[in-house]
Formats: sequence, C-alpha cells, structure tokens
Amino acid sequence: MPIIFGYAASILFIYAIIVFIIAQLKKDYTVIHIMWGSGIAVVSGFLFFYIVYTGEALSIAQRFAFYLPLVWGLRLTYFLFKRYKKRGTDYRFEPLHNNSRDTSKIGIFIKLFIGTALLQFLSAFSLLAIFAFPRETLTSTTQIGLIIGIVLWIIAFVYQVVADQQMRNFKHRPEMQGRILKTGLWKNTRHPNYVGEIMMWWSLYIIALTNVAPPFNFIAIIAPITVTILIGFVSGVPLVEKNLQTNDEYIAYMNQTSKLIPLPRKK
Repeated sequence: MPIIFGYAASILFIYAIIVFIIAQLKKDYTVIHIMWGSGIAVVSGFLFFYIVYTGEALSIAQRFAFYLPLVWGLRLTYFLFKRYKKRGTDYRFEPLHNNSRDTSKIGIFIKLFIGTALLQFLSAFSLLAIFAFPRETLTSTTQIGLIIGIVLWIIAFVYQVVADQQMRNFKHRPEMQGRILKTGLWKNTRHPNYVGEIMMWWSLYIIALTNVAPPFNFIAIIAPITVTILIGFVSGVPLVEKNLQTNDEYIAYMNQTSKLIPLPRKK
C-alpha cells in the first residue's frame, strides 16, 4: 500500500503545523524537541489503526512496528518534557525569537518544523515499509529477523535508559557540578545515550529487512542511516561537544574515550 507513505507525510506535516502554533503561543521554539518522538509515535499509531480499520490482518512485524515506536516515543517525549520544564528555553533557539528578516515566521516554519518533519519521515522509513509492504508469507528467515530485531531493540532501549539515568544521578550531585561523567556506561563511550538511540533504529531495520518485500526491505536502510548521520554528525554529538570544547576535563576525556562505539579507554 504505497498510500501509507502519503498518509505518513500528511500526518507529519499537520503535526508540524500544530507544534509550530504551540511554539507561537508559548513564544518558545524549544517545544520542537517534543515533536520528534511523539510525531513518529503518532504516525505508527495511525498506520496501525488504519490497517485494523481496513480489515486487513496485521502481521507480527506490523504489531511491533507500532509497539516499539510507541514505547520509545512516549519515553523520549516524557524525558524531553521534564528537561524542558526544568531548564526552560533552549539557548540554541533564542536568536529565533527576534524580529529580523533572517528569522521570519515562515522561514522558521519551513526550515525548522518542516525540516524536522522531513527528517522524521526518513527516520521512520523502516516502519513505513513494514506497514506498506509486508511479506505475504511467514518463513524461518522472517521469524529469526523479527526475534533478533526485537531483542536488540530491547537491549538498546535499556542501554539508553540506563545511560540517561546515570547522567541524571550524576548531575544531581552538587559536588559534581561542572565535572564530567566518566563511569558506568560513560566509561567506554562519550555518548552511550546516543549509542542506544542509533542501535534501536538499526534494530528496527533488521525487522524491516527480513519482513518487508523486496526491494523496499533494502531501501528501508534509509532510516537507520539518516538517524546515524543526524546524531553522529549533525545535531546530536557535534552540538553536545561544541559546548564542552573549552572544558579541559572533557578534552582529556575525548582523547581517552571513544566517540560512539564502546571501546576500552585509552591510557
């Protein structure tokens, strides 16, 4: 059902408009953070119930294409919402609140909100392929791929949750203000939370690879590649480390610790 992709694009576009309106009412573009996880969860939920409504039988892969993003999206949205309530406006969006021509409302909507919707569409391509082009027959390959994908996703999800909790506990200790967390999951990689995020999307691709009809099972690799590039080279790791490049302790930490792939720390 190629129409699945049209529905997904339409939902993300409408959702971008809604979040943009909320941002205008609150006079704060930081709310776009909440758009990421919740938007993808909304899309997977709509497609799930759309297939149910049409009377078609849901495959096991399609069910998990709903369950897993729902858990991920709810958890991420709640996590970012709590952070927003605590920290307030993200400093990166403050320049957008002036009235210069370079930051017109239409320009912000297109670049920031529609741009985010486009990235969401690409990141969710594995999920969309599972809903749109499921394999008609269940084989040992599809079952094995489904099991491996689900197990790896659960491991990645727990890995990210533990990493976030370790960082939260660290920051709550007054004596650690301004210090760098270098223990636990943060000992062998500088960004274990992002490692978990990337692993989750590659796990979903494993499900798509084995449970989606060709050639869309191969095309679906667009999703994990998009997430990996986005986190590793655009908006995730680079932004975090840009703010810490003047911290001598973090510079030493960078020289000793792997960027993403967990590896033994260098001496």
